Amino acid sequence: MTFLDFLVITVALVSIATDLCQRRIYNLVVFPTVVLALLFRGVTGGWTEVWGGLAGLTAGIGLLLLPYVAGGVGAGDVKFLGAVGACGGPLFALYTFLAGAVLGGLVSCYLLARNGKLGLALKGVCFGFLLPGGVRLWLGESGVRFPYGVMFCLGVFVALLLR
Repeated sequence: MTFLDFLVITVALVSIATDLCQRRIYNLVVFPTVVLALLFRGVTGGWTEVWGGLAGLTAGIGLLLLPYVAGGVGAGDVKFLGAVGACGGPLFALYTFLAGAVLGGLVSCYLLARNGKLGLALKGVCFGFLLPGGVRLWLGESGVRFPYGVMFCLGVFVALLLR
């Protein structure tokens, strides 16, 4: 296990705890992670590694920018995935995003079905493709909310296993 693996595991575990308990992923956790990752990359691999970390940071943020604008995830989730990318690079950010999205989709379906709102949510997804703002319409109406950032944190572990 490298230092960057240890760093991303640590930030994921801390973020799971804070997102579950306080529904927040803190800048105080995410920003130092980005700085440490970029510094470590620079010291061990030079500018090439720094650029790889910056590409991962950009990819991580870019992957969640639209879901954030649509109201599906919080700003902490976006910054967390950026920090993950700074540690592991763009491909690692993508794998973390995909694993988190699959896990989040499964948990969402379970919670919606348990609350009898799965049909409403599926209807909203269809409206989301047809109408601007359709995603916000069904998200607000379903009333089912959970700390989605935890899913991206768990996605880190899946992405580490896939490497």
